[in-house]
Amino acid sequence: MARSKHPTHLYRRGDNYYFCCRTPDSQKLLRASLRTGDKVVATNLAAQLAALTKQRFITCSAQLILHINSHIMGATNRPSRETYQIEVSTPHQSSVAIPKVKLEPLIAKFVEEAARLESWQSKHQKDMGNALNVFLEIIGNLPVDEFDLDKALNYRDRLTRYPYKRSDTKRFQGKSLQQISRMQHKTISLTTVSNHIRKVNTFCNWLVENGYLPKNPLLKVKVKKLQSAKEAVRPFTEAELDKLFQSDIYTQGRYSLSYHYWLPLLGYYTGARIEELCQLHIDDLLKIDGHHCIRIDDIHDDQRLKTPSSRRLIPIHPHLIDLGLLQFAQERRLVYGEVRLFQDLNKIGGIGGQYSHAASKWFGRYRRRIGADDDKTVFHSFRHGFIDHLREQNVDSYVIKMLAGHAGKGTTEAVYGRQSPITLTARAISQIPQLKLIR
Repeated sequence: MARSKHPTHLYRRGDNYYFCCRTPDSQKLLRASLRTGDKVVATNLAAQLAALTKQRFITCSAQLILHINSHIMGATNRPSRETYQIEVSTPHQSSVAIPKVKLEPLIAKFVEEAARLESWQSKHQKDMGNALNVFLEIIGNLPVDEFDLDKALNYRDRLTRYPYKRSDTKRFQGKSLQQISRMQHKTISLTTVSNHIRKVNTFCNWLVENGYLPKNPLLKVKVKKLQSAKEAVRPFTEAELDKLFQSDIYTQGRYSLSYHYWLPLLGYYTGARIEELCQLHIDDLLKIDGHHCIRIDDIHDDQRLKTPSSRRLIPIHPHLIDLGLLQFAQERRLVYGEVRLFQDLNKIGGIGGQYSHAASKWFGRYRRRIGADDDKTVFHSFRHGFIDHLREQNVDSYVIKMLAGHAGKGTTEAVYGRQSPITLTARAISQIPQLKLIR
């Protein structure tokens, strides 16, 4: 079947048609979404815009977007080509009355579109919604064309003073940000500020792609330089590891819940994120090419992945097998009839919640109890240490990325010939130094 050919100046991307044309004088490329999937409507509008560009009534992206907004966001009577030609008086000024499209309905449209396309996981959707609500609270429901660089900088500056746990703190309830600013309060961290700006940036990029803004005002807005991830969270030292694994949990078997024993060991030997471990099912322990492995995946309804590249197989370190991990899993399944590896952990936060909530809290208390509670160490420190150990053993960066669930490019199967990826990763895992457990 022959492929349908679109008219000149018109192309389709996803659900929408786009207009693309060069100005006759400077040959500057103008491009914007027509915000419609109807080919007839898009073809007619593209013809109007092409004519206006040729007649030099449209000379820049801002003018192009104004005309598109006028056409699409008008009430019921959308302007025809004749209407454009009558109302446009000069190449530099249009008398077309442009409706003021405000941010709040655009945010709703952006979120609805992402939900319809299933672009976000539930937790990311919740975080994105929170960031956009804070954005709207700070700058107000402005007409979108009033959101410029000055407003973007103002948003950044006020965000750095935004109250910590604003919605959960009783004394903030019913008060405006201006009222709260007069009260003594803790502010959100720079990391949170950076995360919020990154999410609002995604929304602003969508505004540009869909023709609501000529450019993203937040694109070059920077936050004060943060510590790198490696500086913010560091690996455990040898002395700290000794404290963690020579406590009464490991020397005398004094623990009430199984994850108290197994989670730190799994963190050390797999480098997996705490949520990835807490949500494991017993059938995620399997044998591939003769190697016992842990499967990090979202094949079960209650499992979530941070990113698609997080899906991976991690060979089980021989020490974990010696300590009885496989027997523990089999016992949970056969004797107790359990499905998940750590059945004692419940998901907190509903459908988009996490199993790791209680485990993370417990690990913080455990570190304080044994005197390994530096501000820069958390459960994620195991992951940093895991990657550092592999690098120290000169393990190929591609193999490290496979084990850590990081996206990477470049190395292909051709580099490794016929070696099984599991063979490669199992060899790398075996180079993680064995812990000194005293029992």
